[in-house]
Formats: sequence, structure tokens, C-alpha cells
Amino acid sequence: MKVIDYEMVCDIFCLLERKIFIYGTGKYGNRVANAFLQMKIEVDGFCETIPEKDIFLGKRVLSSKDLISNYDKNDVLVIIASERYFKEMIHELQVAENMDVCTYYALFLSLFLNYETVGTERTLKDNIKFFKKVSLEIAKKNFMKWGMDGYCYILSQPSLTLIYQPGKVGSKTIYHSSPLETYHLHSLAYVFNADGDTIDICNKMVDKLKREPIKIITGVREPILRDISLFFEGTENNIWPLIYYGNCTNYLFGNYREDGKLNIAELQERICVFEENLAYSFEHLGKEIMQSRADEFSWFDYEIKALLGVDIYEHPFDKEKGYTIIEQGNIKILLYKCEKLSQLESVIGCFIGKPGFLLNNANQGDEKVYSYVYRGFREKVKLQKEYFDYYYGDNPRLKHFYTDIEIERFKDRWKERLQEG
Repeated sequence: MKVIDYEMVCDIFCLLERKIFIYGTGKYGNRVANAFLQMKIEVDGFCETIPEKDIFLGKRVLSSKDLISNYDKNDVLVIIASERYFKEMIHELQVAENMDVCTYYALFLSLFLNYETVGTERTLKDNIKFFKKVSLEIAKKNFMKWGMDGYCYILSQPSLTLIYQPGKVGSKTIYHSSPLETYHLHSLAYVFNADGDTIDICNKMVDKLKREPIKIITGVREPILRDISLFFEGTENNIWPLIYYGNCTNYLFGNYREDGKLNIAELQERICVFEENLAYSFEHLGKEIMQSRADEFSWFDYEIKALLGVDIYEHPFDKEKGYTIIEQGNIKILLYKCEKLSQLESVIGCFIGKPGFLLNNANQGDEKVYSYVYRGFREKVKLQKEYFDYYYGDNPRLKHFYTDIEIERFKDRWKERLQEG
């Protein structure tokens, strides 16, 4: 058995001349079956680990054991149609020697990227175009006013503890491990650049933040790996520079401001979706990061410094221990590097006043349904030299957190991925 998610995303023709079985008869099973119906590709049947029905959508339902016994062949492709149980389903098929397997995520992403290059039906093409249009409209519509009530509630709480970070640096791991009522945020700055009736509320919230005791836990991570992780985090909606977390739209920080206000028109012009292929889309994201200075190191300027007046780069960072604690007025900040996070349980516990604190891993890319595409891309991605040099040419902010030995190790990892020419 081979998982061909990355191959599927790169070449949708993996679908052709195959016997197709869909593993799962729930929500995603229906969606996958409908996609094949629109492509006019016949589905041979469905599979469940232990079937509770004989027929689904007019096709027979096999157990995973029966599927392997009867269809362990090179021309068989099994689509895993579950977000929650995809790993268990793949495990059930591991004893198969010949069949290929891919997740619904890889199938849908491949369709999204390749719908113009394959002989798909007009209905499916129109649906994908509509989805792209809706994605952009969602991103553009009232994003500045989203969640104002929620932010006001959070910031009105006494003695705040915020897990307030640029994203993909371990924030959810800490959040889901904390025994305290903590709040998980990636941006406050976009709210506080609002216009109209909300600006007075925002100013009051900023004043409160500067008066009341507040603890902030924040972090950094090797920047290219962090960008790749970010690249896949929002793939349900395929939008930059706005990212979806559940039902929440989060602003991807960057230099989009004029006269201290967000330049909405320019931001809307620069919103983009996955296009052509993963390599092209990541290259686009890299250019957006460089142009807008939307890297994780600038986040501390756009967010913590801009709102709270704390310049973390004016404070020393212990590169060997991998963390520092900054105290300025009523504000106390625990700043760590993600590579050392597993060694900092006692430090975090002491910071939040909970000895015995233990980390529970959460939101890891390797545990998500996109994990096979993520790993394939991470291992094969080619980088533009300009993007590589942006982080590793001469970057005093990278050097603020990482030792020379660490930086050389990071550089060696990515040097072999540089595009030629």
C-alpha cells in the first residue's frame, strides 16, 4: 500500500484508468462521490472498517478486509474520506501490497489546482471557479470588523494571560495544555487599526492593556519551515494573506498600512488563492512575505511593540536555554524558540503559576489530513534564492534568537533546495 497524496496533487492524471473505492460513507464520502459524479468517473464501491450497510449511493459497501482480499491490485485507488479517522483508515489498509491510497484532501486540492488541465466536466469547473470567487469574497467582506465583541470581552478580563503569537510556533500546544483560562490570539493589531465607531472602543482597550497586569507567551521558529507550515494551515479556504482558524478569520500581519491605518484597497488586491501548483503558490506566498515584511520576526513590531510599546529586540535572549522573560511595567512576556519548547515545561509552569505543567502536543502538521502532502512538499520544495537570502543573507533578528551553529545547520538544510539560475 502506498499513500500517493503528493503525487495526486502534482498530477491529477493519477485518477485515470483506476478502479475507485471510497473509504467512508459520511459527509466526506458524499462529497468525494459527488466530485466523481461531476467528473463522470465511475466509482466501483465504498468501504467501511466494519460496514453498517450493504449499499451506499447505489454501490456496494465492503469491509476493509474484503477490499484488501479482493482488490489488492495496482489499478486500484482508495480515497480516504474522513478528516477525523483518516490515520486509522490508512492503518487498516497497510497490509495491502499493491493498492494506492490518497486522502480526500489531496483529491480536492488536486482538482482545485488542475481543474483547467484535465477533461473534467463543465459543472465541476464552474463549481471550482465559484468556490475560488466565494473564497475571495469571504476574505474581503468586513474582515476588519470581525470579532470586535469577542476581542473586547477578552481584553476586559482582569490579569490576562495571552498566548499571543505569529502562528505555527507551538501556540495551540501551549493553549491546550494550560490549566488556566488563557486566550489564544495571532493578531490584535488589525482590530486596533479599525475605523469608524470601533476606534474609540479600541483605544480604551489599548489603554487598559497598558494599565492592568498582563502575561504574554509568545515564540519563534526556524522561519522557512514555519512558512511552509503556515502555507498548509489555511488550506481549507486557500487564502492569503487571510487565514482561517475554525470559524475565525485572522489577519496575516504585514506592512499594509498607510498613515497608521490598514490600506484596505491594497490588501484586497494582494489577496490570492492557490494557483497552478504548490510550488508556484508557495513562491507567491514568499514574495508576499518579503514585500509586506510579513515574516514572523516583524510580527513583534506590528503587534507587541505597536500596541504595548515593548521592543523585544532591546532585551537579551538566552540562545542556549531557548527562552527569555521580559518585564516592562505591567507586562510580562515569556518568549521562547519552538525548537526548545519540549524542554520548557517547568519554565512555562513557573511563568503561569502552575508547577507540574505538562505539554500536550496539538495542531501538529504531521497529525492532520494534509500531512502526506505537507511532508512531500517539505521534502521536495525548491526555494528562490531571494527568499532564502531574505532570512539567511544577513539577518540580525534571526541571530537574536539562534546561535551561529543553529543557523548554519538551518542553512545547510535549505541550500540544496535552492532553484538553479
